Amino acid sequence: MTLIDSKGAASNSVTMHAYSAYPAEHPDSFDDLHGPSHGRLVLPLDVYWGPDRQKGFDLSNPADVVYAYSEVVANATADQQERMLNRKLLVKYWPELSIDVRRIRPAWEKAFPALRESMAAWKTSRNNVG
Repeated sequence: MTLIDSKGAASNSVTMHAYSAYPAEHPDSFDDLHGPSHGRLVLPLDVYWGPDRQKGFDLSNPADVVYAYSEVVANATADQQERMLNRKLLVKYWPELSIDVRRIRPAWEKAFPALRESMAAWKTSRNNVG
């Protein structure tokens, strides 16, 4: 497990900030993400405590993927993230995730260049519309 401080540096100690109750957490390797790519993803109570939790999220529905992956990236431990996140789905939907842009997004994009590239491509495509 790697803990990332508010400046994006790996650390064994954590500096807390008003906007950060806990450090961003992510797996050590992008290759460790081996979650399902289809079916339903049921999130554990410590990751998602919202309505219809037991029903799970349909991984064929983009809105469900974005919602579920936002919860997992923000709230799950690195071990849980490894089991629940699929690399291809994460790259595809990364730009749409609703996650902390000061702490979580920079930490993940620093650790996993494929996510940074996904965000850059998404921003470029949005700038070319119109």
